[in-house]
Amino acid sequence: MKNLIITLMLLFGVCTSINAQAIYVCNQSNNADFNSLQDAINQASHGDSIYVNLSHESYGEISITKKVVLIAKRIFTHESNNASAKIDKIILEKIIDDNSDASHSVIHGFEINHLMTIADPGNFVKNVTLTSNQLNYRPNTHSTETWKIANNKKN
Repeated sequence: MKNLIITLMLLFGVCTSINAQAIYVCNQSNNADFNSLQDAINQASHGDSIYVNLSHESYGEISITKKVVLIAKRIFTHESNNASAKIDKIILEKIIDDNSDASHSVIHGFEINHLMTIADPGNFVKNVTLTSNQLNYRPNTHSTETWKIANNKKN
């Protein structure tokens, strides 16, 4: 019975990842799906991957209320080499009353000026992967015990 439950959990995980979509964001191009990172997050479904083009302009402040995968990478070639994917502030939310939950999100390759979490008491954002980012501010988060935090640079 235990093996059946594990098999079903793995199968469910594969099925949900197959349905995930790729969304492209560039704040300096009309060729992308979105110019605004927050608009892309708002329109994304749970588990979608959002690829964010490097830019000389900040993507501003964003709020994440669902599981998304954010990956900064050069999508369009019109940018110079010293561009980055800068975010002024990231707010990861887990609010029980409105089912907002950024748990299991991935944030990779960004320059982040401020990172914080918002949660109902005792219901922390869990299992976030935060890798290969430049952190310009010490994260203001509740519990990061379940987070994977690796290869980040701090200013």
